[in-house]
Amino acid sequence: LGESRFPTLIEFLLEKITGQVSSVERRGGAQSLAQVVSIFAHGQRTELIEEVLGSKDSKSENTREGVMWFLHYLPEALGPERYKELLSGQLLVILKGLSDSSESVRGVAMKAGQVIINRHTGPQTIGTVLPVLQNSIVYSEDSRLRHSSIQLLGDLLYKVGECQAT
Repeated sequence: LGESRFPTLIEFLLEKITGQVSSVERRGGAQSLAQVVSIFAHGQRTELIEEVLGSKDSKSENTREGVMWFLHYLPEALGPERYKELLSGQLLVILKGLSDSSESVRGVAMKAGQVIINRHTGPQTIGTVLPVLQNSIVYSEDSRLRHSSIQLLGDLLYKVGECQAT
């Protein structure tokens, strides 16, 4: 239908992610925005992703949670090929979310990290993911971040070894 038919859609979805709305609305807004972003051309897509990521350090717990939900849904919306170029930068944002003071932000960040590990880590991207996780385990002073990074590393090792937890 085209962007001209819905001139306020992106603004509406951004408000759902960053505003004082319920967690369900924030999650739905993030999922919808990820789908909308996926149909944009590269330049416009990059611009909008950067706009959302600009809110990652917001004082508002709701906004930080909304950013994490967006990062949770974006890999699936873009698909492996288009997401590959964003992987390292977004993984760093997710790791920052794992050390957030808010439990809800940390929980969503862990889900976003698991999406990356379980669906978007393969032979071409393991060289990007592994060093980021290793650095957060070895050099981070935040025990929550180290713990979460070890969990994600475990998920990665299961995936690489083609094993399943029992």
